[in-house]
Amino acid sequence: MVRRWAYAALLALAVLLILGTGGFSAMSADRGVSVSVAGDEEAYVGYADECDGEGFEITITNRFDSDVTVTVTVDDTERELDPLGSGEDVTTSFISVESEDPVTVTVEGDGISAELDRSVPTECQIPNNRVVAFPGKSGNALITVADASGTYWTENVPQEFTGDSLNGNQLKDQDGSITAVYVDSTNMTYKKCDNGDGPATAIGSVNPGEIECS
Repeated sequence: MVRRWAYAALLALAVLLILGTGGFSAMSADRGVSVSVAGDEEAYVGYADECDGEGFEITITNRFDSDVTVTVTVDDTERELDPLGSGEDVTTSFISVESEDPVTVTVEGDGISAELDRSVPTECQIPNNRVVAFPGKSGNALITVADASGTYWTENVPQEFTGDSLNGNQLKDQDGSITAVYVDSTNMTYKKCDNGDGPATAIGSVNPGEIECS
């Protein structure tokens, strides 16, 4: 009987270590897949975030030995990301957040199911009145207008987009970094600026080379 109690106590301690240090609120895996008792920089699901005033970026790293699908939810905004291969990472951005908003990352794979709970850092506050933002170094644009359509530029080369081109509110180009976006419904062009003051704007569809940042 004493031996059984000892085994039970050791098992409970192991579970507490996994949940407390690894950061998982829920975790299940087939036999042969172990959970790392480590911080986010070493755990099987790596998590990093950055807030630069333009957007809130979350980077997820897959350190499992197989492919996984990832869903990220910030407050009530849910985004399903492209499948991640072993060792790969992906970054997604949110244009409007408030400090302490809940963040949930769900990871699913062959015999793998994990959920990671975090929150938006206290110092992070992104205003919700922006139409277009260019967060961090992702090269993507975030658009708050529903069913947006218009034109975006990479290296001053224009390309058309519609609401079907967006992943949630995220506009991404596979071949280059987006430097400006024209939105039909606002009749405004928004140009990415590197001075941290937010996008420069111009009325109408204007080549970003003709728009000056303050």
